[in-house]
Amino acid sequence: RGLGDVYKRQQQQPPGSVFIFTDGTDTPAKDAHTATNVCGWGLTIQLADPAKGTGWGKCLARRFGPVRLDPQHPAFVGAIEFDNNVAELNALIQGILAILAHPVVIKHVVFVTDSQISIDLLTQTYTSHRYVALSLVAIDLLGLLKLQGTTYDIIHVRGHTGDPGNESADTIADLGGLSSGGRPDSTVHP
Repeated sequence: RGLGDVYKRQQQQPPGSVFIFTDGTDTPAKDAHTATNVCGWGLTIQLADPAKGTGWGKCLARRFGPVRLDPQHPAFVGAIEFDNNVAELNALIQGILAILAHPVVIKHVVFVTDSQISIDLLTQTYTSHRYVALSLVAIDLLGLLKLQGTTYDIIHVRGHTGDPGNESADTIADLGGLSSGGRPDSTVHP
């Protein structure tokens, strides 16, 4: 799908939608504590552009962090290994958690990701034993969104095609991969 199709799908969302652009990276950076490769996730939370109806409006926050494998870590969400798909799923889960933690119920959220495999795992059109735990966490959290009255859509965008939200999430995911050395996950407000 080209950028034009994504633009049209974004315009079809209800007015006042919140857009969350997510991305993951599997970086060749080494964790200083374990000498293993690390992965990072990043997301950008944006309001809809009132003039265009797309998710390219005001940026509310950018969040990023490393994928956590330690079940004792408070940011652990079920990852058992490092790879790009794990990082992509982590980004989506962190986006869902950000909406669930918001003090006001958001009526409609649009998750925009360049990971088709994540979408397939969440819609259960694809299964893989490698991603079962993360997929189930994400599916359960999406169920909680519905229970609180939040509707959602998940839109696929091709990566590195100039989508401003995706490019922002991609850049900040790289920061997540570089922040593994025991530092807390981060939030950047514009």
